[in-house]
Amino acid sequence: MAEAERRLLAILFTDIVGYTAMVGADEQKGIEAREEHRRVIQTLSTQFHGEFVDESGDASLSIFPSAVDAVKCATAVQAVLAAEPKFQVRIGLHVGDVVERDGRLIGYGINVASRLPAQAEPGGIVATDRVVEHLRNQNIGARPLGERVLKNVAEPVPIYAIGGAAETAAPASKLSRGARIGIAAGAAATLLGVWLFLLGGLENAILFGVSRGIIPLAEQFDQEIAFATTSDGARIAYATAGNPDGPPVVMALGWVTHLERGFNALWVKGLLANHKVLLYDGRGTGLSDRGVDDFSLDAKVRDLEAAVDAAGLDRFGVVAISAGGPTTVAYTLRHPERVARIAFYGSFLWLGTIPKHLEMWKTLPPLVAASWGQDNPVFRQLFSNLFMPSASDLAVRAFNEFQQISMTPEDAAGFIGSLAVTDVRELARGIRVPVLVVHRRGDLAVPYPLGREIAAVIPGAKLVTLEGDNHAPSLEEQEAIEELQSSLTEFFAPDIASR
Repeated sequence: MAEAERRLLAILFTDIVGYTAMVGADEQKGIEAREEHRRVIQTLSTQFHGEFVDESGDASLSIFPSAVDAVKCATAVQAVLAAEPKFQVRIGLHVGDVVERDGRLIGYGINVASRLPAQAEPGGIVATDRVVEHLRNQNIGARPLGERVLKNVAEPVPIYAIGGAAETAAPASKLSRGARIGIAAGAAATLLGVWLFLLGGLENAILFGVSRGIIPLAEQFDQEIAFATTSDGARIAYATAGNPDGPPVVMALGWVTHLERGFNALWVKGLLANHKVLLYDGRGTGLSDRGVDDFSLDAKVRDLEAAVDAAGLDRFGVVAISAGGPTTVAYTLRHPERVARIAFYGSFLWLGTIPKHLEMWKTLPPLVAASWGQDNPVFRQLFSNLFMPSASDLAVRAFNEFQQISMTPEDAAGFIGSLAVTDVRELARGIRVPVLVVHRRGDLAVPYPLGREIAAVIPGAKLVTLEGDNHAPSLEEQEAIEELQSSLTEFFAPDIASR
């Protein structure tokens, strides 16, 4: 028998409310609910640094090294399921000893945690006092429910309802082991947001709210949002984040963005510690001016000029994401003294390198003008298959929601129409700074040959190929995410970022 390994872990148990009756009434519905339940728990457990361990019937077990991560994951799970309520789950959380023997997790901690979901309301979360101890200064409400007798547990266990306002009237003596919970209006909202694909620039984005419900917040970073005015009078929203004293890196975004509703940590996570990161919404998008007539390349360059000038940046690196690539090329040729290095991701110089692909993009503006942001299944399937053919249902659902808040149909159609006439191949030949090109081999939205062309045209450019067919790695593609972040972090390392 293998030697047992004992660990102290945060334990998360879930079960589906009314599952037995659901299966009895409609077996297929029960099967679908169980599969969706598993997908959500697996995805979010991984995102919050945990591990999905097992499921039995309608119950699931996940473990986390941190109680705070476990609570955030539980809150996110309930938010996801509430966004489109097909079924409800109850969640129980505990911190305790776990014994791993022969590949199985056993022990008293597991036993306690497994009994907790039954103590929660449908759609609710309960936690033991041992979890609550770890929530100080986290702005997470915890309301005492008293001691409960759990099956096969020797002594009554103090439990708390998680979420909403903390129980401010409870005297300190009632908070077991001196636990104190930070209280703030809207605290639950800071734990929620949405993972989603953003066309051309952001995927699995961290958002803080969407038009029809809230889906889980994964990570969050502080940013300061301000506004700049372009030379032709457009107001452009921009934000700075990360290390204010570090070498600056500008994110030249693609399209469908919204600074207030969130930005994707996929791109910036590895840069925030050492760099000052600048992000901006281009005209017609997010917080910037809507109802725009001019989406030309010159107009997009003016947006970038306004953002970097307002932020006071002198010389900087650029991450050119998808449709942000041509803008970056044109800006660099106009201001060669200011751009230190460029990393292209999923980008292009000219869509016409693949004639059939160009023709496809030319057909999209009228369809977008008529259907953008609507719950039209045909339109939804078109874009989801193009940008995220291997993404989860959660990512597709969230993408549909984000369309409605990021751009108007008219602005989206104008932006897409501009891509078909953009050709910066000759300009790109004149770039003389270090260049990294990262592209996915199976990308359907911006096919791999378009990325390879960037590396071939720009002297000295280095090409890094990521496997996969989603335009940007989806949440489940941890290996691709790590490779992307590693490539960007190394390329913009502080000791070389300003060369």
